[in-house]
Amino acid sequence: MKISLSQLDEAMKNPRAFLRAQKKPKTGFRYSRYMLLRGVALSYHAQNDLRASVALLESRLSQKFKTTKGNDECVEQLREYVAEYTALGTTVAKVRNRVKLILPEEYGDYAITGEIARLDLHPQGGYRAWLLSSHTDNW
Repeated sequence: MKISLSQLDEAMKNPRAFLRAQKKPKTGFRYSRYMLLRGVALSYHAQNDLRASVALLESRLSQKFKTTKGNDECVEQLREYVAEYTALGTTVAKVRNRVKLILPEEYGDYAITGEIARLDLHPQGGYRAWLLSSHTDNW
């Protein structure tokens, strides 16, 4: 069984309920405003150009969604993301880094995988790993 990092907390809290939920048929992929925002925020680091990133986000939002409800909030969240990143004074080492945790043999049937959205070089040495989520109720 494959468990993503974003689902690990849920799986640990109630393993039986988690397993039951995994057996339910999936309804298909639905593109969300959050996914667009996340993609544009991570691509911001290629050019470090906020205006271009805002224009890209606005363009993609208007292409993908019929209504504009929530678009202004997405743009504001992008601006906040860039402002908070800039205030940290870190350098991005990598974005969208896929990881797989190696588990002990007795858990060989399970795989814990995920993505480190952004990996930063800390100014005083070391790294900072950023996991992005559409909801952050347990941080």
